[in-house]
Amino acid sequence: MRKHFLLIALICSVFVACGPKPELPTVTTNSVSDVTDSTALCVGAVVDNGNADITAKGFCWSTEQNPTLEDNTVAAIVTREDAADDFFTATLLGLTAATEYYVRAYATNSEGTAYGENINFVTLEATPEEPETPEEPETQYEYVDLGLPSGVKWATYN
Repeated sequence: MRKHFLLIALICSVFVACGPKPELPTVTTNSVSDVTDSTALCVGAVVDNGNADITAKGFCWSTEQNPTLEDNTVAAIVTREDAADDFFTATLLGLTAATEYYVRAYATNSEGTAYGENINFVTLEATPEEPETPEEPETQYEYVDLGLPSGVKWATYN
């Protein structure tokens, strides 16, 4: 009886240990939109988690192609947990006006970090700030009543 129990335990442990092997996730960089002179909205998706939990995801960007985690990064905001693909977004901040950038999504699991494809975009020209127009002080004029039948008064200043 003990032999059978050990044999069954061994077979079960083999099946449990032979589960799918973790690998790098698959991630896509879907789009960049709402570009201004200093910001841009990015959308990405984790298409496959690589048989392991995703521990981090977001976007990395640079003025050079193929940015990595060593460049500028921003963590993602998950937008549709219930979707078949795990869509996420983030807004890049502090960009320089009239500059070409490259951005790509990333996702990290226990096997490492995978990147989506490059998307390039150019920030808008900086819009000059309009100077505030100071309020003109209210000028008080004196009027002279000339006794006209219309009641019109005349200003003491032109």
